[in-house]
Amino acid sequence: MAKANTRPASKTDPATDVNMESTSKAPAPSKTKATTVGSIRHLLKDQGAYSVKGSLWMEFGGERFFGPGRVELLERIEQSGSISQAAKQMRMSYKKAWEMITQLNTQSKRPLVIVQAGGQKGGGSVVTDEARELIGYHKRLRERFTAFLENETKILNAE
Repeated sequence: MAKANTRPASKTDPATDVNMESTSKAPAPSKTKATTVGSIRHLLKDQGAYSVKGSLWMEFGGERFFGPGRVELLERIEQSGSISQAAKQMRMSYKKAWEMITQLNTQSKRPLVIVQAGGQKGGGSVVTDEARELIGYHKRLRERFTAFLENETKILNAE
């Protein structure tokens, strides 16, 4: 014969599925215009002291594809015409810069950097129009991302 459940029914908050009997009696969060922060307002100290930060990059196949470091590398290659010079300016090994360029070229439909073999003038590297287009996209994406972070910071510190 099955044993009957003799435990009294718990008082569960249907909105959160939390057993209210086992939670502490914390003060209710203050009501604010920002519903995203309203639920944590009671946890925050001084207003104006918090900021929302984040990093932004694109991935392909679970690996980093494009972000601030690669943008800088491409811009420096475009300015100098040289992977070696760009790497030196960034205090990066030539090997690391070469690996980043190889990965960029492999992960995109078209090459982003064309390497010209050394000749009488020593060769060099050319950043393609596709790379410049990708740099422009990333900068616009970064502007939107920064605006989002700044807005969330304002909300977080609002009264």
